[in-house]
Amino acid sequence: MFGATPEAEKKFINEDLPKHVGNIERQLGDNEWFVGGKLSVADIAVYDALTSKCRALVPDFLGAFPKLDAFVKRVEALPNM
Repeated sequence: MFGATPEAEKKFINEDLPKHVGNIERQLGDNEWFVGGKLSVADIAVYDALTSKCRALVPDFLGAFPKLDAFVKRVEALPNM
């Protein structure tokens, strides 16, 4: 965690990450994609953040966010992804 103290790392994983990921899930809402009803660069940016950053810190964190979990699976099911 980039030199963070164990306490700061624990706070980030248990408090900050869920808060921010929850905000992202609220922005997605019941939509399939984040912008305009079709895949956009915003979707790829969110996908990258969720899979390469968040998942690296907490591998199973998407279990608490079913809409984002479905979103990640939807992106991964696209051809050439």
